[in-house]
Amino acid sequence: MSRRETVDHEVVEVLRSDPQLLAIAGLLGSTLSRHRKRVRRLSAAGVGVGIAAALLVGSMFFSSSTSLTSNALAAVGDGPALHAVIAPANANQSGEFFNLSTGRSVERPLRIEMWFNKERGLKRTLTWLGDATLGDILETPSDAFSDQGPVYTCKWIAAHPREAAEIGVSCEFGGSPGSQIRQPAPTVDPALAGFVTNYSAALRSGNARWVGQEALPGGQKVHWLELSFKVRLTPTTERVVTERVAVDDETHKPTLVVSGDALTRQTKRYTVLEIETRPYRASDFARPHLRSFATAGRVTDSVRVSPQTAGTALGGDAVPLWLGKSFNNLALVDIELQQLRTRVSQGEPIEGAGLSLRYVNSSGSTELALSESSSCPFAYGWRCGAADPGPGFARATPFGLLVRTEGLYITIRGPGAPEESLDVARALTPMPASAR
Repeated sequence: MSRRETVDHEVVEVLRSDPQLLAIAGLLGSTLSRHRKRVRRLSAAGVGVGIAAALLVGSMFFSSSTSLTSNALAAVGDGPALHAVIAPANANQSGEFFNLSTGRSVERPLRIEMWFNKERGLKRTLTWLGDATLGDILETPSDAFSDQGPVYTCKWIAAHPREAAEIGVSCEFGGSPGSQIRQPAPTVDPALAGFVTNYSAALRSGNARWVGQEALPGGQKVHWLELSFKVRLTPTTERVVTERVAVDDETHKPTLVVSGDALTRQTKRYTVLEIETRPYRASDFARPHLRSFATAGRVTDSVRVSPQTAGTALGGDAVPLWLGKSFNNLALVDIELQQLRTRVSQGEPIEGAGLSLRYVNSSGSTELALSESSSCPFAYGWRCGAADPGPGFARATPFGLLVRTEGLYITIRGPGAPEESLDVARALTPMPASAR
């Protein structure tokens, strides 16, 4: 027998219009059914007690949910523009950046800052690494702009078929080249779309569900709110994303977003650092200024040189650094003078010179490579932007340890962990006068 069937017909009729109270009454009914061998029929008074209990519990639940919703809405505000600062989980880049003088890791947190105005169809997204801007994108109902050039939306591809073919981007938009494609309404990345664009609206409409209470690591007490929504990936495809938002019991502001993707079955976590609504300001949705950035780089020529020649190969006041003729049972076996070319988004390619030094042990089983240049060398793994370390710092990357001194860009590729390459970086010395 199902749970609903254990509830007396009088109770069912009274609560038929409220499924939530009916479910609560069902719980009471299933409990009472255990005693039906001894008491075959509930008296009218017993039915009344069951109804009263169900109504009381349901009223308490409804009152609690209403209070949570009201507090959550009041904490964010009711302005037309939403501003939020969110950090992906494990966004603290302390394991990648190092101070050369101390050898210790330093923090350069990754943050996503967003402004969203649904009425005007505007969204601006700034990506920060520490205090430096990695990207700036503005989306409008008619177009999209970034600080790095065109945003390759379906509308842009349809309007620029030749350019799209040259750079290798495409979109299934169901029309012929040159078709008029309506720009989709701005949305954030799928993992955050429901939170940023629907959080306040879902609270007001009742589409958000309060699903539990928990104490997060550190003791912070929160109530969990659940949102489900569809995210359009292209004009013809979409997927379902479910988000759970942790709302702080004291401030009533969202503090954590956990997003699940029904298609990829992946879960992402985001920490909410700031969230508020505010009056619309045009400056918050300003069009990004176009900036020049490196797009590609390569070694165009190389020749073996002696340490004496290498000492002056970089030109100007740049003094090459090395590990001497041997280092930790590794011998200097080769120095190459390389010609470098870096393509940039604005202007002509940048030409420069670089040095590549190779240290090898006696058996040839261990190799350490140093590459350095006085100008930013994309070919050596540098990106020539905010993600690179500044003077006096280093960053561990899959390409190697990037080391920045006052006059040089250095890449160290060794067999060990980044900490070992950091020891190598701190052991670098200028080539002595005899070598230069």
